[in-house]
Amino acid sequence: MALFYVNTSWYLAILSTALIAIIYLFAFFFHRPQFPKGAPPRSFEDWPIIGSPQFFTQHGDFNLRGLAMSASNHFSFYLGKHQVVSIGASGRKTYFENHHLNAGEGYATLFTGTPHRQSGAEVAIDNGEYQSKFGKTLILLFKKAYLSRRTPILAADVKGIMESLIRKASNQNATMKPFENIYHIVWQQTNRLVGADEIAASPEKLDHIMRLFEDISEGASPLRVMFPMLPTFDHIKRTVAGARLYGMLQGLVNDRKRLGRQEDDALQFLMDAGEDIAGITGFLAGGLFAGQLNTGVNAAWLLIYLATNKTWYNKIQKEVDSVLARHGVDQRRETSKIIDILSRFGLEEWISEFPLIDLCLKETIRFQLPGTFCRKNTSGKSITIVGSDEIIPKDAFAVYLTDNCHFNPDIYSEPLKWDPDRYATGRAEDKKGQYAYLGWGVGRHSCLGMTPGWRLPWSSHFS
Repeated sequence: MALFYVNTSWYLAILSTALIAIIYLFAFFFHRPQFPKGAPPRSFEDWPIIGSPQFFTQHGDFNLRGLAMSASNHFSFYLGKHQVVSIGASGRKTYFENHHLNAGEGYATLFTGTPHRQSGAEVAIDNGEYQSKFGKTLILLFKKAYLSRRTPILAADVKGIMESLIRKASNQNATMKPFENIYHIVWQQTNRLVGADEIAASPEKLDHIMRLFEDISEGASPLRVMFPMLPTFDHIKRTVAGARLYGMLQGLVNDRKRLGRQEDDALQFLMDAGEDIAGITGFLAGGLFAGQLNTGVNAAWLLIYLATNKTWYNKIQKEVDSVLARHGVDQRRETSKIIDILSRFGLEEWISEFPLIDLCLKETIRFQLPGTFCRKNTSGKSITIVGSDEIIPKDAFAVYLTDNCHFNPDIYSEPLKWDPDRYATGRAEDKKGQYAYLGWGVGRHSCLGMTPGWRLPWSSHFS
């Protein structure tokens, strides 16, 4: 009979090594640094290891509960290993003015769930350090001369879509789908302003690049935020979409160089500036994301609010009619003829002729500006929250719920009522205090993309 002898010392050594490795890996992936003394009180909803997934699933309510339970109106919580401080209304001066609270770094982690250092197309999309360069490039691109040259092209795009809608309207009860029709108008215009004309002029390319952006956006899962090294399926799909976007833009650049073709668009501007394909991908991705995420949604919601508010609908219709009358337009003309005349307006007309539409847009943004702002403390030390003795720890993230301002009854009367008149002279509720309105960005992060392009869909529609 054969006997097998097990060397228990070797067995115990292997078992001990495996146990130590497991403990080390567990500590490496799941150990969370303790909040230092002076940090706001911890949320009672924090879980071990994962932190507070309610930040994603019950976003507004979670923040409001945490702010309410804290005497200082600030509180702390974890997202995986990330330390996060939610700042209340009293801390908004620190939040929006401290130059060590970096928006790019904040969104790169909490919005996309992407580790700070990556390669390829995702660097261009997610790298927080890229934000400064993006802003400078946008300022250089959006000169008055460029916007003036783009305005007739933008107007022609809107004219074509509006005429198509008119042809489809077979009777007075015909309807339109704002989140489809208007969203696609804004997507095309955004590509005209910060993209490439080859894409904007092709419905097939527009749909293709929109699907790529949807894959990239949907890949930003809460799991990736809490556990950045986790290879989720959505993240893989997101990476593939980023690579396809990179390849698509590389093909456009190569075609222009091969054919010696010059265009007057953002892609050509970047090529002439000597930007490489990674930089081009980054700028176009950043511009398209920022423009569509905000402008496309708000454009659709504005039409919905006006459709349910007869008083303001009539005010806007009267404003558009008055503009047409000042330009010598006979209101008895066919609608298609009126749209044709509107499409000939220049940059100055779109900037100055529609103040009531501006008020409606401003109120729509107050209602629809989503969730929280995200920042990261990049100072290398703790930051004191002005007005309190509490801190934002070194390397921690800070978030600010827009409801602190936009639905604050101390600032806005009847905050749940859609009322553009609240911004009119005499009321000016958005001027009641510093940072009372966050829609165009505030402090060190004002919106760089405010252009007349977004006025075209609404004005043409109401004509």
